[in-house]
Amino acid sequence: MSYSSNKCEAPAEWDVSLSKGLRPTTSVLTTRYQRRSRVDPVQTQIAAGLLNDTQEEGLRCLPKGWSSWIGPEGQRYFVFDSTTRVVTEDYLYSSDVQDKITFWINEFNNRLETSQICVPASAELFLALDDKSDSCLYYLVDYATCVEFWIEKVDAEDLDMMPAVSTSHLRLQLKEHFWTHVEQFPCHSLDKLLVNRAELIQVFLHARNDQLTSASSTFCYSAKQCADFLELLDAAECATLSSCSVAMTARLWAVVFYGAHWQAAMAPIRDEWIFCTFLGFAITMVDIMSFLLPGTWLPMALASTLLSVVAIVSAVSLLVKYQEAIKWEATDAAEYLAEAARETTGFQWTALVLSLPRASLLWALGLFSLQGFFWLLEATNSFVVGGVMVAICAIVLCSQASRLSFAWLNVPSGALLREDCAV
Repeated sequence: MSYSSNKCEAPAEWDVSLSKGLRPTTSVLTTRYQRRSRVDPVQTQIAAGLLNDTQEEGLRCLPKGWSSWIGPEGQRYFVFDSTTRVVTEDYLYSSDVQDKITFWINEFNNRLETSQICVPASAELFLALDDKSDSCLYYLVDYATCVEFWIEKVDAEDLDMMPAVSTSHLRLQLKEHFWTHVEQFPCHSLDKLLVNRAELIQVFLHARNDQLTSASSTFCYSAKQCADFLELLDAAECATLSSCSVAMTARLWAVVFYGAHWQAAMAPIRDEWIFCTFLGFAITMVDIMSFLLPGTWLPMALASTLLSVVAIVSAVSLLVKYQEAIKWEATDAAEYLAEAARETTGFQWTALVLSLPRASLLWALGLFSLQGFFWLLEATNSFVVGGVMVAICAIVLCSQASRLSFAWLNVPSGALLREDCAV
């Protein structure tokens, strides 16, 4: 199962019908965490010398050139040492799987010869059998440039990749995919892999400084999270290079390329919905009791009650619908926002729905507050009510004037001098 030599010539258009089911995928579309299987443990007899090195080697035979590795998470994978190294998680101890992987490696070789695409010596091929469609998924990563790539034109949308605005933007996603691959398969290339731990430390140090000193930092993690990441990197730097430290560093490189802004935004919105639920329930109860008080204007009390109910129902509905949204990563948030956007109105309808609990609650509070004037009018007269309204208006105006005066006093003297000079 050796590769034929690849010539670095201009690539020709590839006929998809010749692929026979060799389909592109990405490292982030792995199914290793979605697999489901059930086994029932039973009592058994242990044979003499079972699972010692000699017997284990005899029971599990791999084809020439293949080796078996176990990652930090316990997942076994297999590596074929060739001109272009091959990695797969399919169970190579099965002869049927061996035949299928051999077939797809040959298919990949034939495809390279036909397309005349140059694959660098630092590249690594990943293969995953898809028995449901009798096909094989593949992608390549380049350890020299730290990107993921394919030997054909691919549609980013078909691979569930986020839209990109430029080639450099797309490169960030492909770098994230590369480090995800390294995280999943960290054992077999410890002597050849350059994890750039020192550079990663500088990235998080700069990001932490930016978060602490700038109100408009563009980095996706907080200063506290950056400090936690740096603590992990410091511990890994003191340890011996191993598959665990490589996997950890690779994961941190991957998280640099996607953000947590959505989670930070959704947390206070979710808390607001919970607050609207409890406060709306309290206003509803008070409104219902106000029906029994003399001087209550029933239409206003009824309107306040209905708005409070709307706030409760909408808040509970949104909490149920978006209960997992606080855990979404950047990709999930981007997909949601892309679906929510409208050609003419943009995000106006989405904003209206998300703010409905708060808006309804504020209107209910306003009507409930106005109801107090009717109670005051029932107990006193219109002159007292008018005096209270004038006093409230005066307090509001004074508070606004105070804010403006304090804002003017806080203007730096240098700014005033520059303004005078400009005049």
